[in-house]
Amino acid sequence: MFEPGRLLSLDDAKKKIEAWHVDHEEKIQTVQNFQGSGFSVDLPDDATDASSYCFLFPNAGEYAPNLTIRCERPPDELNLDDYVKEQREVLEAGVENFILVNEISSKRDFWTYVISIIEWGPDESRVRQKQTYVYVPGEKPRLFILTGTDLAANFEQTDAIFNEIIRSFKPNDIQAF
Repeated sequence: MFEPGRLLSLDDAKKKIEAWHVDHEEKIQTVQNFQGSGFSVDLPDDATDASSYCFLFPNAGEYAPNLTIRCERPPDELNLDDYVKEQREVLEAGVENFILVNEISSKRDFWTYVISIIEWGPDESRVRQKQTYVYVPGEKPRLFILTGTDLAANFEQTDAIFNEIIRSFKPNDIQAF
């Protein structure tokens, strides 16, 4: 903008300062405030919320059961069943002793969801996950992925907690961008 060592006429300096203010004001007008858990940040309007949250639960052993919630902007015309199948195939290719325990697809209110229960790993550290994919259509469609994870040996106990959390999940438009 300004070149060091170069003198500007008063008119040129005023024009450059005006141009800077116009540009700066436009940037300020295209910023929105995002409120996170314990923080806030200003972001451009065209930023995409791809938040991930992870919640840990009390445990009796070395592994902490957890639930993650991730938000993605899905591709247009998402076929949720196909998307879940693709994600499962990627995971299956990367782990040992993978099995699909159960899977259901349904609708609730205005959104569709798929719940998959999967397991993998060796016997002593076998992991079980409940993956819930929630597709919310609309002007700004969103895909939420809730994943409850625990050791397979403990999963029956933590599954009740995961079910309560999943039942309480309600998409909304607060902070949705």
